[in-house]
Parts: sequence; C-alpha cells; structure tokens
Amino acid sequence: MQYRVPMRGQPARALARLAVVLAVLGVAYLAVVTGQVLVGAKPDVEQRAGAIIVLGAAQYDGVPSPALERRLRRALALWENDVAPLVVVTGGHQPGDRFDEATAGRTWLHQRDVPERHIRREVHGRNSYDQLAASQRFLREEGVEKAVLVSHRFHATRLRLIADEVGLKATVAVPRRNDRTLTEQGRLAAREVAAVGLGQVIGFRRLRNLEEAVAAAGG
Repeated sequence: MQYRVPMRGQPARALARLAVVLAVLGVAYLAVVTGQVLVGAKPDVEQRAGAIIVLGAAQYDGVPSPALERRLRRALALWENDVAPLVVVTGGHQPGDRFDEATAGRTWLHQRDVPERHIRREVHGRNSYDQLAASQRFLREEGVEKAVLVSHRFHATRLRLIADEVGLKATVAVPRRNDRTLTEQGRLAAREVAAVGLGQVIGFRRLRNLEEAVAAAGG
C-alpha cells in the first residue's frame, strides 16, 4: 500500500482559499445589507394604526434637539391627520441629563395642544430595541397591536426588523424635512448598515446586549 505524503504548502493554500471565500461572502453580505438599508429608507404608505411611536433622540435640558423636533413634528402631523389616536414618546436619561427624552417630547406636544390623554411615555429606553420592546408591552395592554414608527429614514429598516422581533406590527414614517449634510447622512447610513447586518445574524436583542457590554467596558 502506498501513502501519499501531503505537500507542505497545501494547508496554507487551503487556508488562503478559505479566507478569499469568506472575504467574498462578507462583501456580498455587506452589499445586500446596504441595499436593504437604502431601499428600506423609503417610508411606508400612511395607514391607520393604534399608536404613533416617536423614537428617542437627544434633548438639551428639556428642549428637543433638531433631530428630535423633526420626529415630533412628523408625529404631530400624523396625529392631526387621525392616523392614530395615541402618540408614544420614548427615551430615557442619558448620563448627566436632568430630563429624559420622552418628557422633552411630551412637553413639546403639550405646547402644540396634544392632550395628555393622547400621550404615552416610555422613559427608560436608551436604544431603539428597548424603546420598542417597552412600548409594545404597554400598548398591548391597551389593545394596540399596530403602530407607526417615526425616526430618520436610514433607521427604517432596522426599526421594522426590531418591531417584528418584539411582536409589534409596524410601518415607518420619516420627517418630511431633512437638513442634515451629506456627511451626516452618510454616517447615519453606515451605522445602520453595520447594525442591521450584525442584528440579522445574532438577533437585535443580543446586539443590544453586546452594545451595552462594549459601552460598560469602555466606561
């Protein structure tokens, strides 16, 4: 019986081929996810729902940032057009803040004649997953199964996926005015490509846990 002695270079060549295949697959997946984010940036057709959920954004000592105000203006227009009877404002305290994002949003809506009975607050979530998961829980208790989510357009794909994961039927509306620079929009799109790509692999709850662990290690 004859034995074939493997060439010394064979394992190295096999690893090199595997690395090339993985790189090609990675690039292909990244391209697919980029397409998802860009195509998903188109808002859904407005449909009636049980609630409008405004995803949190920065506030400055109780005053909504421009990003949050754009979302609130869109939510207000939807509410005034009877798309949904409730507006849910979300977002907790960020480190060093005196006010939470949800309270800043509620105050802004009050100043524009939205009654308290039409507003709900989610005051603990510091990321999209927690804000939607918490909102889904208390809206379900009120019999609400469908919501319109309001955030920037590149956020839309991730929001739809998270809503599906937490059991919320959702469509997405985006602010009509966009005064961000191309650089800012590119940064937002890149962030969403990374989040959607990883979230679809490990799940968005695990992604939330990973982000919190990284933040804790860095802090």
